[in-house]
Amino acid sequence: MYTCILDCTLVLYKNGEIKLEDYLNTKLGERDILTKIVLKKEKTSTSYQTIRKSTSGYPTLSVAVAKNKDGFKISIGARPMVAALAQEAADFLNTNSNIDEDTALKAGEICSESLKFGTNYLGTEEYRKDICKVLEGDVPQHPAVHVQFW
Repeated sequence: MYTCILDCTLVLYKNGEIKLEDYLNTKLGERDILTKIVLKKEKTSTSYQTIRKSTSGYPTLSVAVAKNKDGFKISIGARPMVAALAQEAADFLNTNSNIDEDTALKAGEICSESLKFGTNYLGTEEYRKDICKVLEGDVPQHPAVHVQFW
């Protein structure tokens, strides 16, 4: 999930190199073996937030946000589907020069409305949509980790 917001490439045994974003959005007709993950070397501020029923349990919803020289990237995971990039919300943040609480909460609403959520034993679709608004709305204001890949 976290790698979705970083610019990375997967190296597969049969299918060779493919950008993670492309891999998540396409169906490769056959199973393959992941041999390497290549991360682009760039300064990136990142933050990861999650809601869990217990400290060691599976997440009900997770949100990762990265900001680099190209702008914001947002990934929402445990929907309970494969993590997805929230492009509309990232575009909204990228068009705003001042990221305050209202802007961040509006980005959370855009995430909640633009992505598909599901229901499982950890939470309902409606619950995940509601916590997505707040969880994503908190992340862009408070980058928790500054990552530098050398």
